Amino acid sequence: IRQYIFDGTGGNGPTRNYTGQWHNDAEAGRGLSLFQTGDTLFGLWFVYDNQGRASWYQIENIWTGTDVTSGRVVRWTGSPWGPTYNPDARSFVEVGTYTLTFTSASQATFSYNVDGVNRTVTFVKITGG
Repeated sequence: IRQYIFDGTGGNGPTRNYTGQWHNDAEAGRGLSLFQTGDTLFGLWFVYDNQGRASWYQIENIWTGTDVTSGRVVRWTGSPWGPTYNPDARSFVEVGTYTLTFTSASQATFSYNVDGVNRTVTFVKITGG
């Protein structure tokens, strides 16, 4: 069971569990959804593309330092969900790279180069109230 529990060993990896919703108040309607089990971090990034279309991206998880993860950003495409859903039509396209640096339990810096756009955004973790 230990392999499925966060143990915070440090080194190249997380020092705490970062599961949750992350956003920037100045950029409402977009952000990161992070799900962490042990050293495995799954991330979905919701943002608007250059044409103003809502887009979901998956961020690949490679811990490159203490509380720093970097990797590819991918866009998934496929068959619409429904009675004619075809799982074989799924594919992904690498659209860029990112680095996510957790500066505390509730703040992170997200730098990315996606579809030719380079930016750095500060996210805070949304906490229940």
